[in-house]
Amino acid sequence: MIQSLRSLLNPQAFSWIPHKTPLSAPVTLACATVGYLVSVAFLSWSCRKPVPVPKLVAPAHNLFLCLLSLVMFAGTLKEVIQETATQGSREWLFCMPKETRVQGAVFYWSYIYYLSKYWEFVDTFLLVLKAKPLSFLHVFHHAVVPTMAFLWLEAAQSLQHLALLTNSGVHVLMYLYYFLCSIGIYPGWKQLITQCQIVQFVFSFSTLLPFAYYQVSKPQGCAGAGALLFNGIFNLLLLILFIQFSSRTYKSKQRKTT
Repeated sequence: MIQSLRSLLNPQAFSWIPHKTPLSAPVTLACATVGYLVSVAFLSWSCRKPVPVPKLVAPAHNLFLCLLSLVMFAGTLKEVIQETATQGSREWLFCMPKETRVQGAVFYWSYIYYLSKYWEFVDTFLLVLKAKPLSFLHVFHHAVVPTMAFLWLEAAQSLQHLALLTNSGVHVLMYLYYFLCSIGIYPGWKQLITQCQIVQFVFSFSTLLPFAYYQVSKPQGCAGAGALLFNGIFNLLLLILFIQFSSRTYKSKQRKTT
């Protein structure tokens, strides 16, 4: 366990070992997901009025996730560039060999991303403690994303590095917005964040085309096809929910202003 924890500080030494790497057991993922949903239900039932939260908690939380997203983006980009130069091709970004071992710095940031999804549960708890309504989109997204990130590592899923780059990039903007709001500054680009999230999902579907080509043309296929199917269905549901959210939120505001 100590050795596994030390690897968190050394990207080159990272290795995903089921049941040994921290939070790598499916039962841990299941318990965390169920615990999140039960906690949200209990807090929503019990916190009918806002519960006082220290003023620095929300800004610190949002700033931390903004900076962490920036670090994940930069770290992943560096490793993607280096790995592409080593392999002499971008093909691995769309189709990793089935015998790919989930180890080294190129997967280290996927693991950090996976861990960050547990920390993001705090997003929900802060909203509940403030007695703010929770949307199905919010709870569904936070409950399922850890499973998606877990499968990236467990199945050495192809396309995960592109997904990590786009998602962490959007999260830099999103958590910067939340941070500014939490300190009393309300930028006028909330709609831009939603639009970026929708574009992110559309882009993720476009990357399925080269994956499908390699999956069919290569005798061995690509790593993580089953996990990618789960990811695709999840992203499709999120895309639909985000489009509905955008239509309901911003078009209604436009009607009021007109």
